[in-house]
Amino acid sequence: MISWLASDFFSQSPVLALPVAALLLFMALFTVMAVRALRLPAAEVQNLAELPMTRDTARIAPQQAPQQAPQQKDDSHV
Repeated sequence: MISWLASDFFSQSPVLALPVAALLLFMALFTVMAVRALRLPAAEVQNLAELPMTRDTARIAPQQAPQQAPQQKDDSHV
């Protein structure tokens, strides 16, 4: 009896289209990304695979900290 009432109630609800739309969107994006990943050239895949293991050889110039005036101790919050 409860399932009959619930099915009658939910059959009129437009909100039930949202999970279906979300599933279709997920499936479409997953398919596009899977096809894109499978079509990558082997050389590019190898370069991407080695990316985390490569060391940076370029030296980074040290940044100079801006000169700041010494800060005064503020005891007003105590």
